[in-house]
Amino acid sequence: MTNSPTPEKAHHHLNKAARWARFLDNRFRIPGTGVGYGFDSLIGLIPGVGDAATTAMACMPIYHAWKAGSPRGLLLRMAFNVGIDAVVGAIPGVGDVADIFLRCNRRNAKLLRKAMANGELTAGDKAVQAGTLPSTGGPPTRPYTGIRAVR
Repeated sequence: MTNSPTPEKAHHHLNKAARWARFLDNRFRIPGTGVGYGFDSLIGLIPGVGDAATTAMACMPIYHAWKAGSPRGLLLRMAFNVGIDAVVGAIPGVGDVADIFLRCNRRNAKLLRKAMANGELTAGDKAVQAGTLPSTGGPPTRPYTGIRAVR
């Protein structure tokens, strides 16, 4: 069954997904490099539970994408990105560095923006379908309608 939220609920959940992506992947910058990292990289440093906790947190944007009416194929692609991040992140040492560069949450936010641009969301609101997600620290996107920016 396809989830069909109201346009206001879709805006709310898409905004939440973008916030989670920024929190997990781009909250901080390495001085002098412009390379961003987030709590995914920091919490992942905790042996044992860190990677499990960040994988669970990385599922939150998928949940919000589902609540916003995203199609099943998009949700599966997002889950695949989280799975890759979980597997690579579980490798001691290498996974901690790779977390900074893989950024599965930013990739998922980008997938959501593309789905919105292509009109794949089922919210039925033209503003949602034509807009883009708030910036998650990547390059600027085209203007969006109705979704509050998170910076």
